[in-house]
Amino acid sequence: MFKAVKIDLNHAEKNHLFNKGNWRSSMKKSFIVINLISLLFIVSFLFGSCAGRSQSIIADFPDETAGDTVAEFDPDAPAAPAPEAPAAVVPGQIAAAPEAPADAPAAVDEAAPQTAAATATAVSAPVAGTGTLDNGDWIPEVKSRLENLIAQNAGQGKKVIIDFDNTLICRDIGEATFASMVGDKKITSRNIPANITPSGKLNNTRVDIADFSGPAQFYNNFLSVTKEQPEELSPYSNGYVWLTQIMAGMTPADIASSTEKAYANGIARLDRTYPNLQETKVNGYLQPFFYPEMVDLTGLLVKNGYDVYIFSTSNTWTARWIVLKHLNPLIQAKYGAEAAIAPDHVIGISVLVEDNRTGIMHQDSLLAKTNQAYANMDIAELTNYRLTTQVVYPLTGYFGQLANIFKFVSYGRPFLVAGDSPNDHPMLNQAENRLWITRLEKMEYQEKTLDLIENSLPGEWMLQPVLFKESPGFVASQDDVNKRLHAKPFKKKTPNAVIKMLRTSGKLKGF
Repeated sequence: MFKAVKIDLNHAEKNHLFNKGNWRSSMKKSFIVINLISLLFIVSFLFGSCAGRSQSIIADFPDETAGDTVAEFDPDAPAAPAPEAPAAVVPGQIAAAPEAPADAPAAVDEAAPQTAAATATAVSAPVAGTGTLDNGDWIPEVKSRLENLIAQNAGQGKKVIIDFDNTLICRDIGEATFASMVGDKKITSRNIPANITPSGKLNNTRVDIADFSGPAQFYNNFLSVTKEQPEELSPYSNGYVWLTQIMAGMTPADIASSTEKAYANGIARLDRTYPNLQETKVNGYLQPFFYPEMVDLTGLLVKNGYDVYIFSTSNTWTARWIVLKHLNPLIQAKYGAEAAIAPDHVIGISVLVEDNRTGIMHQDSLLAKTNQAYANMDIAELTNYRLTTQVVYPLTGYFGQLANIFKFVSYGRPFLVAGDSPNDHPMLNQAENRLWITRLEKMEYQEKTLDLIENSLPGEWMLQPVLFKESPGFVASQDDVNKRLHAKPFKKKTPNAVIKMLRTSGKLKGF
C-alpha cells in the first residue's frame, strides 16, 4: 500500500548537508525523514498489515551504507544479456582482442599485429566440484583427499603451481632436449661460448671442457661442482642455468625442433610395458612422457576454476612447447576445448632474446604476454629471435621459485603445489597443500623431504610414490612395486628401503 522511498545522498550532497551553515536545516530534514518513516509504520499497523508490510518496508530500504551506492553481485539475479560472441580462440593460447569486454571470451585474429595481444587467462570458474579423477595408479587415499580439496575450493581462482620435470612429466625434458642437440651436433664442445664454460677444478682436478668426450660428460661433472660443498642448499642451480646459456645463438624455433625430437610423442610411456625393463633414451638420457594421473589432475584443477601455473628448471621454450603442443591436447580430450594452460603460465629458465628485426632485447615473460604468435610458439615468429647468454632472473629453481611466485603468481601462499625434489622444497613449504611425487629410487630426496615435513609451515602433505627409471609410473601399493620390478629383483632394493622408511615415519598413508 505504501512504498518506502530510497533517500540516496551522494558525496557532494553529504558535505553540503553537514556544512556548518546548514546544520539546522539538516536537522529539520532528518526529523522529517524520521517522522515519515514512523508514519508509514503506523498506517500499516492501522490497516492490519503491520507484520507483513513492515518486513516489506525494511526490505525496500537501502543498506545503511547505500548513501554511496556501489552495485553488489547478486548470485540469484538473472544474467545480463550476453554480448555478441566473437570468434573462438584456441584454448591455452593468447588471443589478440584487447578491446573486447573483460568478461567476453577472447578471439584469435590471425591478421592482428603481433605485439598487441591480450594475455590468455584461466578458464572461467564452473559449478563447484565438477568431475573426479580417473583411478589410474593413485593411492586411493591420496586421490580422495585431492578430489575433496578440489571440490571444496572450486570456482575461486585459487593458485596452483605444478613442477614440470619429474612431477607433471616422468623424467627431465630439458636434459633430453640437450641430449638431442648434442646428438645432432647443434651443441659441441667447440661452439659453446668460452665465457660461460671456464676452466676450473672439479673434485680437486684441473679440467677444461676440451678434456671431456663431449658437452654431456662435462655437464654431468659440472653438476657436482656445488653439490659436494657443505651446507649447499641449491646444488644444481649452476648446471640448470648452463644448459640454457649454451644455446646462445639459437632461435626458440631451433629449441622447439630439438624438444619435439626428444619428446618423440611420449614414446617412453611404453617403458612401463617392457618385460625386460627397457629404458628409452636419447643420446644416453632418459626420454620423458606425461604421467597420465598428473595430466588428469591438472585438467580437473583447470576445469574447476583454479589458476594453474607450470614451473620448470628446464629452459622455458622447451617447457612451453610441450605444454601447448602436447599437454593441453591431452587435457582437452577429457575436460573439453576450454580447459588449457595459458602460455604465460609456463615459467622456466630463460635468457634475454634479441629481435633480429629491430636489435631490441626482450624478456621471454613479457613477450609471452604481449606477442600472440610468440606466446603460441608460432615457428615463423620464433625464428625472429635469437638467444643471448644473459640470464633472466629470478631463476625458477630452489629459492628462486619463491621470487617467481611473488613476481608472477601471488604474494600469498599458493593453494596447492606439486613437486618431486629438494629443488621444489622452498615452494612446497610456502603452499597450503602439498602433493609430493615420491621417487622411490631417490632415498636422499625422501630423507630431506621428511625433514621438511617436520619443520614446514602448517598445511597438508600428500605423498604419491612413483618409479621413474625401470617400469616407470605411479604405484599404489607394495604389490605394484613387486610386480613392476619382478624381472630384476635387485632393482627393488632402494624402493623397498624408501617405502619402509616412509611407512615408519607415518607419512606414507594408504599405501
